[in-house]
Amino acid sequence: MLSNKYIFLLIFVFTSCIPTKNREMAQPNYKNHLKNQYDSLTWDYGLLEFDKSFLTDKGILPFKYGVFPVSKYDLFKKDGFKGVGSSSKFSKFNGNDVFFNYFFINKSSLNSHLLKEKNDEVFFLIGIFTDYIDTDLTNQISNMIVSRNHPDYIGQGVFKTKNDQFDYVAFKAYEGNSHAIVNMKMFDLNYGNIILIKPKKDSTFRYLQLDHKEIFSTDEIQEIIDNLKNDKNILKFSND
Repeated sequence: MLSNKYIFLLIFVFTSCIPTKNREMAQPNYKNHLKNQYDSLTWDYGLLEFDKSFLTDKGILPFKYGVFPVSKYDLFKKDGFKGVGSSSKFSKFNGNDVFFNYFFINKSSLNSHLLKEKNDEVFFLIGIFTDYIDTDLTNQISNMIVSRNHPDYIGQGVFKTKNDQFDYVAFKAYEGNSHAIVNMKMFDLNYGNIILIKPKKDSTFRYLQLDHKEIFSTDEIQEIIDNLKNDKNILKFSND
């Protein structure tokens, strides 16, 4: 029987013999990715030209859409990007109108081991109680998600109530950090990526941060919202 010493040596020899390129493909090197951002030979000039079309957009979002060069997505990991998205829903909580917006990342070679049978991952879901819905929603709602920081992703949005406005931004980083800001209130999304916001008549607001425990997909959004309606703490929050 081999001793622990020889087992360790065998493992070390085996891993050392794996070509460097294969090791990097198995576990992308984020430091190399950061270096590529300053190497014009790695840039995707097609994306840069495409993004210039957004320079004239004067929307109501908190942050201006910035245009900057990015390295080719597949340089980080082949097939590591299959798209991101944002969508919205309206619902009623105990007679209250609630606007929901969520940001999601599609399944790729980077996250397939986490998503398993799911097609995408929702990393941020916000619900804002509102006393007002505009007949022209473009005056009240705007949101977008950007992949130009791949493999990190950031989304932003704005929602206007009758007498107030809520600006929000949320991001998910490849190395694990995930945060959101709503009207300058910070949330660490690793402790819960569902945020409920309720404006008060005195122009303050209350919030709830909820942890769903498991990764959830866009296919599960409606079920999650329906379950929130039956939660006793949330019923108390909506009645406050």
